[in-house]
Amino acid sequence: MDLVKILSIINIVLFFGVMLFSKSDKNKTYVKYILLTYPFININIVPSLLNGFQIITILYFFGFYKWKSYNFIEGIIYKYMIILLIIILSIGAILCDLGPGADTLSDYISVFPIFMFTKIIISECIEDEKFFYKIIFYLKITLFVSFIFLAIQFVVGVKFTLSRTMNPNITNAFGFRYPSFLSDPQHYSQYLASLCILCFIKDPEEKKQSFFNVVLLVLGVISLMATGGRAGLMGLLLGFGIIILFTSTKVKIGIISSGLLLYVMLLNFASNLAIFNRGTDMEDTYAFRNSIWADAFKMFTDSPFIGIGIGNYARYVTIHNPNQVWLINFHLVPFNVPESGYLKILSEMGGPAFIIIMSLLLFPMINGFIMFIKKKDFNLILLISAILSFLVGFYATYSIGDSRMVVLFSIMPALLIYYHYNLKSKEKEEKEALAENEELLVQNPDYND
Repeated sequence: MDLVKILSIINIVLFFGVMLFSKSDKNKTYVKYILLTYPFININIVPSLLNGFQIITILYFFGFYKWKSYNFIEGIIYKYMIILLIIILSIGAILCDLGPGADTLSDYISVFPIFMFTKIIISECIEDEKFFYKIIFYLKITLFVSFIFLAIQFVVGVKFTLSRTMNPNITNAFGFRYPSFLSDPQHYSQYLASLCILCFIKDPEEKKQSFFNVVLLVLGVISLMATGGRAGLMGLLLGFGIIILFTSTKVKIGIISSGLLLYVMLLNFASNLAIFNRGTDMEDTYAFRNSIWADAFKMFTDSPFIGIGIGNYARYVTIHNPNQVWLINFHLVPFNVPESGYLKILSEMGGPAFIIIMSLLLFPMINGFIMFIKKKDFNLILLISAILSFLVGFYATYSIGDSRMVVLFSIMPALLIYYHYNLKSKEKEEKEALAENEELLVQNPDYND
């Protein structure tokens, strides 16, 4: 048994020890534990079936989970959308041309922990609004840990990893693209883009941005340069563009001037940063990906309603597109993604499932933006920008095959759903209090609250 798997087993055993002996709220402890052991939750215990996050979440749900029900209109809508999505995926897995396989079972099972985790995040934040800021803080801790891991890779090399095989994206003719504790530098660039934006969210008790937040932001941008992730960089630029659009003039000037200064500084180290030293130019990269995208889109058009079946991409290309292979350790390994997260979902799950998944992201963002127009709470813009930055990078890579990225991917809309609910609830309370005061004034003109 290798060291990486031993670490994952220790992580799971330690989790149950914490659950058994901790006297604090079990649901909150579960969320904190997932975030504090973030680098290790993607390691598979059962080969090609379950990883640490999935095992912890499923066993926690049946052994320790405390049900907390908070019914609100949007939550009910999301619940039925998720139920419909699971029904569609079940039908697709059974009726697709290839039928279910080993990867189908693994990917199908992995859907349930995602929504369990999201449900717990939302309900715990509703119960305790301070937990929202604790989650943001723990995400910043994971970001800081990623910098430590990245620094070690700079010193000892990219073989210092939690992955069993080296991703082909890590090496090119000009050097290395660094993934930190993730398996793919493109995934890490997405992760960095979103968390750099979330760094702006501060606890209400903080009067201004802390030095720690600023340091995380600067290190995050520098680290993104080392990943060579162009899509991640585009996502970060979009996110900052949205922030600049809606923030105050003072902050606009600060962000733009700081960005220009950082860019000039990075140019002096261009030869050491992967973003400036990609082995292929944009045209070559696009031509390669375009051919893969065309194949994946044809899979979708051939079976637009149920797709080729969740988890079946690698099996499908082995039969129908044998040119889609990686050379890893002198072995030909078929692609399991079509170089695009959106086409992965479309090709495997079909159009209806794709629409539901995108709706689960778009509805919270639309509701959040409408609430921002009314309340001018800038945390809404930050959460929306973080999600959009992730989605930009998602066009070039299916990152949510990694449970660590799934956690980040699910946390952001969950926090946005909660934050919108919280502001809406407070707005309702304010209106009810105002109406009550007006009624008292009518009944008793001498009443003065």
